[in-house]
Order: sequence, then C-alpha cells, then structure tokens
Amino acid sequence: KDGSETVLLEPVRKREGKPDWRVGVNDVVVDRSGNIYVTVPGAGSIYRFDPEGGNPRVLISDLQGPNGLMLSPDENLIYASEYKIQRLHVWDLDAKTGVATNKRFFAEVKPESDYGCDGMTVDDQGNLYCAGPHAVRVWSPGGELLETIKVPESPTNCTFAGEGGSMLYITGRQNVYRIEMATKGVR
Repeated sequence: KDGSETVLLEPVRKREGKPDWRVGVNDVVVDRSGNIYVTVPGAGSIYRFDPEGGNPRVLISDLQGPNGLMLSPDENLIYASEYKIQRLHVWDLDAKTGVATNKRFFAEVKPESDYGCDGMTVDDQGNLYCAGPHAVRVWSPGGELLETIKVPESPTNCTFAGEGGSMLYITGRQNVYRIEMATKGVR
C-alpha cells in the first residue's frame, strides 16, 4: 500500500566457466490456496512460492524458455508454454505437496514464427487459451485445437474478465482487444 517493494526471487542462470547471469520472471498464476507459481525463462524453470511469497523452490526445471503458465479449473494440472519453440506441456499437479509429475506434450503451434507461445488462460470447460503467435489458440482439455482467434497484432497474453466473466481480453504489443465468448473464465 505504501509503494514499497519486496523482492521474492532473484533467479540466476548457471553457466559453466562463466559468472552467474541474472534472469527475470515472466508469468504468474496463483492457486485458490494462495500458492504462487512463476515462470523463469532464462533459467528454464517454474518456481512455486508459499502464499506469503516465502519458500521459493523449483517446481519444474527442464524447459526451453518457459513463458505462459496456467492451472486447470480443478487445479490438478499445470500448463506451461515454451516461447521460442512454440510448444505447450502439461503436468499433473499435487497442490498440497507442490509436486508436478507426469510431464507430457500438450500442443505445438505451426508454422514457426518470431513471436512465440505466450500468456494463457482457461475457461470453465477446461479449454486452454494461448496467446501467440499472431492469434489466440483454443485447445480442448485433451489437446485438440478447437479455434484460432485472429488478432490484428501478435498477442502477448489473454484473460477472462467483465460482467459474467465471458469477455476475453487480449493484450497485443500496442493495444488491448476484447471478444465476447460463449464460455466463462475461471480466474
């Protein structure tokens, strides 16, 4: 409230024979219990924090530039996008223990682009929405591409908001767009 800042994590990338290199975080999602999940693209990791922001620990560490991050509506799955290689993966998530297991490929965006898979959201049907490149793509919980929502510029993120939660807001590089959907967001 007073404008002060508290740093929760200053991640570094370890480089053999070279000094550690500071890297930033990218995306964040908070579960219903208040646990905080963040992607750290430069370290190839996803971290989990306790609700107060303490006890940061690596949840997942084998990714190439993780960017977007989202939980399924029941919070039993965690999704992550790898920006440059345009792949999405999903893991089973035990929210009580904070353990992610059973990594599996979820979807891939083609053709390749300079803009990659970015921010994500989910709707009340469990469909996953991923911004970029050049559109927002909607996948079923089973990984089937259901829809491609074209956007005038490459989108960077998306979320549901508005009265009833059925308005999909999409951020672009310079503008914000919105579209009324038949489904509702869950966060």
